[in-house]
Amino acid sequence: MPQILFIDKDLDWSNFSVAGNVRAMNMAAKPPVAMIHSCDLSGLNPAEDLFLSAHGSFHSSGEFGESDDLAEALKKGGLRQNHQSIVMLTCSAAVEMPVPYRRPIAMDLKQSLKNKGYGHITVEGGAGFVVVFPGGKQVVMPDKGTEAGGEQEKCELRYDAELSHCKLLVTKTMTDPKPDVLAKAVDEVAAKLIPFYADLLAAFKPYLKTHDAFKKF
Repeated sequence: MPQILFIDKDLDWSNFSVAGNVRAMNMAAKPPVAMIHSCDLSGLNPAEDLFLSAHGSFHSSGEFGESDDLAEALKKGGLRQNHQSIVMLTCSAAVEMPVPYRRPIAMDLKQSLKNKGYGHITVEGGAGFVVVFPGGKQVVMPDKGTEAGGEQEKCELRYDAELSHCKLLVTKTMTDPKPDVLAKAVDEVAAKLIPFYADLLAAFKPYLKTHDAFKKF
């Protein structure tokens, strides 16, 4: 089955909701959740997706500012050399910016993994601000991020009680983030925020990319 890795220890309710919503979308085989530095990927089917979740930008993902470091962490975690698909659920991983000598981190990660012997791997990233709703992943257009952010703030105010509950749960869970504890917590956050994400999806509709939202390298 697929697997979800948190690639940072500085996580919040939105990271947990991403993982919970991914698990909800794979109800027949809910992907396990783990932290990258304590994971065991040796049993992951090479044909299944490996989801990487954290905050990010076009040049960084979670705690990793260099794709070589992320590739090395995945290798140490037991990722098999014939693995085929990584999906980066970190914002802007596939956004190409006019910065000299910098490529999108999703593209760089593919190259870093290729250099380590992963010759058949595909790395997918979002071309903008990534949001994972219960029904699937979407991307906000890069030039609409500020407007979408304003709409999200309004939704967060309306659901303050639910979000406060989730924030406390994340804090408690991260004191000892074992896979079974993470799985239970991300499911609880996702279930708690179903109405929040329904409202957020409605508010975000004018700002979502309809074409080329995700790119594969």
